[in-house]
Amino acid sequence: DAKGWDDVEIKLTGIPGIDLHRNPVKISHINSIVEGIQRANQESLQALLLVRGGGDLETFNHPSIVRALAQSPVYTIAGIGHATDHVLVNAAVDLAATTPTDAALYVLGQLEAQRKREDMEELRRQNRMLQQRLAELTARRQRNPWPVITLIAVIAAVGIIVALGVGGR
Repeated sequence: DAKGWDDVEIKLTGIPGIDLHRNPVKISHINSIVEGIQRANQESLQALLLVRGGGDLETFNHPSIVRALAQSPVYTIAGIGHATDHVLVNAAVDLAATTPTDAALYVLGQLEAQRKREDMEELRRQNRMLQQRLAELTARRQRNPWPVITLIAVIAAVGIIVALGVGGR
């Protein structure tokens, strides 16, 4: 319905990484909901949100809808009614949120966790590159004796100058 979807849209519209598509169904028509689930299964979705604000929720106890959700290959999140409402579709989905807003917040949390995992992987990749570069520089320094020879020559020259300066007094 409009209110449940509005709650989801408020939370998810404009969020980078979320391409939100509405697949409206006639909420009191069982076949419309089953067909909507089947249409969603044919799309390339990362998740399907089945949301409905309060009101008459008896439709969400119908075996055809429960079966369609149980057979769905798409990760499905239900946000039906309010925290105190219980419907059978909640047993057939991957996550049963207490409200449409909670379903949207779950999606946001999952997206944030995914971004953190990606950021950590990027940091690990950069760390591996830096470690490899450091190893290359260390190996190159060990193969090239000239910096050490130059340093020894400078120290020897300073020592000679100091010795000549002390002896010349």
